[in-house]
Amino acid sequence: MRGAVHMACPVGCCLAIALAELLLEDDGAGTAGKFLVRSKGASTDVFIISVIYKGQPTHHNLVRDGDGEEFALNKQPTGCTNISDVLEKYRSKQPKWPVPLTVRLQPRAQCVRNHAYAFFPY
Repeated sequence: MRGAVHMACPVGCCLAIALAELLLEDDGAGTAGKFLVRSKGASTDVFIISVIYKGQPTHHNLVRDGDGEEFALNKQPTGCTNISDVLEKYRSKQPKWPVPLTVRLQPRAQCVRNHAYAFFPY
């Protein structure tokens, strides 16, 4: 890491986009498919997959209607009802998905509000 990163909830209970980009670009910048999953606010149904594509961080909505419901990634059905299955599926090339997921970043700190990790180790 370039320096100490405090991963408090800068916006609700989510990892801010700027920090997500910093983490993705650090240690192996430009590694295609390097990714992390972060919450959008305090929701348990709306997430963002931030991933390196063509050398740059990109951000993709991962949403479901409620517990046990199918996730949609960028409004495309995934056929998966949990994040682990989504991530496993997208480790290989998929239609309408830019790059297979490769290296998953691990969480480094817990949310200061104890809501869970600032990004998710699924």
